[in-house]
Amino acid sequence: MAALFTVVVALGDQDKIWAPHTVCSVCVKDLRNWIKGKKKALQFGIPMLWHQLVNLVDNCYFCMCTLKGFNSKNKKGITYPNFPSAIRLVPHGPDLPVPDPPKRLHTLEPESGATPSELSRDPEYGTSTHGTPEPFTQTELNGLVRDLNLPKDAAELLGSRLKGKTC
Repeated sequence: MAALFTVVVALGDQDKIWAPHTVCSVCVKDLRNWIKGKKKALQFGIPMLWHQLVNLVDNCYFCMCTLKGFNSKNKKGITYPNFPSAIRLVPHGPDLPVPDPPKRLHTLEPESGATPSELSRDPEYGTSTHGTPEPFTQTELNGLVRDLNLPKDAAELLGSRLKGKTC
């Protein structure tokens, strides 16, 4: 997903705790459809920009958003502030035209300059030493399904695909 998102905006500060580390499912779906040419444009020209919080008293996005009393029916009435720590997204317009999707996605290269073979030997990645693939245990598969928040039918499909996969 990072490769898709860097098409729109360069990612940075992902090592900081204050930086968002997820992308909403609607944005993921829209980015994929835009790349495939199934969607004309994203809903925004510039996504929300997050910066390091300096002043908690009057610059905290989450503290300053009043969400009490809102529900799914009246959530359109929520007013979201624009702070230096969280600059609201900017829609497309005359000054910010809709870009064409790239012809080809660029893969993200490791910043350290390490080659893929060096990374594969990194103990952090936990590669097996005997070179044969190890199937997931049921406990590991259950944990993966839970972490990915998959519905039952998608979990069963994942299980059957993994069971039939050989390297």
